[in-house]
Amino acid sequence: MGNVIGKVMPDTRIGEFQTGLEERVPVGLVDIVITGNGESAIFARVVEVQGDTKSQRTAVCRPLKLERLPAVPEDAVRLASDEEVQRALHHGDGSKDGHGGPLMIGSLLSGTATPIGLDPLEAVSKHVAILAMTGAGKTFACSILLQRLMERGYPV
Repeated sequence: MGNVIGKVMPDTRIGEFQTGLEERVPVGLVDIVITGNGESAIFARVVEVQGDTKSQRTAVCRPLKLERLPAVPEDAVRLASDEEVQRALHHGDGSKDGHGGPLMIGSLLSGTATPIGLDPLEAVSKHVAILAMTGAGKTFACSILLQRLMERGYPV
């Protein structure tokens, strides 16, 4: 298991866990981490780094989706590969709509700009809400979503 950056600390709960960060890990690289393996893997985003010295830093991590069980204390925490991030953030393959492939809506800005896609039928089959603070890009996100749907021939 490569790219290990620390271990899950004992004080963990369902919505959040902490991991110590190894000295060699630059804070800017730490964004999406994974703990566990296979079906039990938990993808999480680093939301805060605490501590002022490289040897005593702690990362607060929140799972990308609601997990039924908390991270297991002492499990290794590692950087997720681009492929793992892409699998975790793609929702469906879009093949049910006859147009194939996910609806590409953007990319994750950290790391290596991993593309993000949605299954079009799941994304807009009923209701859609785009929520964010003023100036965060809601109108832009909506225009990209509409453009991608029109390119595939969906009525909008």
